Amino acid sequence: MTGIIGLSGISSTLPKRETCDFLLDPFAGGGAIPLEAMRLGCEVTAADINPVAWFILKCTLEYPQRLAGQTRPLPDFVRQDREFLEALFKARGLKGAALQAQVNRVMGNATAPSNGNAPTGRSVRKKAVAMQLPTMESEPALPEADLAWHVRAWGKWVLERARKDLAPYYPTVDGRPTVAYLWARTVTCKHCRATLPLLKTRWLCKKEKKRVALTMEPNAERTGVVFGIQADVPQGKGSAAQKREHDKRIGGGTMSKSGANCPCCGTINTTEDIRLEGHAGRLGAVMTVVVVDGEKGKKCGRIGKGRA
Repeated sequence: MTGIIGLSGISSTLPKRETCDFLLDPFAGGGAIPLEAMRLGCEVTAADINPVAWFILKCTLEYPQRLAGQTRPLPDFVRQDREFLEALFKARGLKGAALQAQVNRVMGNATAPSNGNAPTGRSVRKKAVAMQLPTMESEPALPEADLAWHVRAWGKWVLERARKDLAPYYPTVDGRPTVAYLWARTVTCKHCRATLPLLKTRWLCKKEKKRVALTMEPNAERTGVVFGIQADVPQGKGSAAQKREHDKRIGGGTMSKSGANCPCCGTINTTEDIRLEGHAGRLGAVMTVVVVDGEKGKKCGRIGKGRA
């Protein structure tokens, strides 16, 4: 039983020891406890029924230990990635011309020095033969690297292909790449039959120097709402409690403890009403805001095409 030191709810009942020989964590999750036990020199057995957690355990606990100190050739696709190769050789201490020469060698780029004098005669034939010789050799061997650099290489490979596959769903509009979409569940109002968005808050950003809120007004037919964005929302005045009340009034959503307040007719749809609509499969969804990259990496939003 002393090998279970560190598990919550059990450690207080175990005799105190400075070290442990073995640790078993059958609900390891992300592996924080097994990792610390391994760092202290314990023999660890970790398990989890979740396959995602199990894979994380393999990557954080087993593979780094098994492959520690080993190097293997990098995958072939890094030959075309100058940025990755420059970072690799820079980490190994290369700089300037030596760095670029090594990168060019791995990428297979031929670099021939030139000068102002045009060679003639026998020197031309000798140089021509010398320049032909490298083409007869095989490609330069890829550098070997440890596990961390292999993870970087394959992670970049996955990221590039994910960006390519997801590009149709995250287009660039007006020079700003799309980052995310914000959605809201909807329910039909029991009184006026308007489409009611279920929002706990309309705040999109509430920081000291950036206060952005989602606006919501009934449409002309009063069958739903039209969304908008209010930037630079003014801060309230007075005490901290008064400021909180001001923010709650400006950015309050349609949801509360009593239910959802319809912005078209003012009827409160109770939580039980919404639950019954959900069980009947009559809940919908509407896009409220599209989040895009702004200047200097700042996020901003534009209204989605969806209307509740």
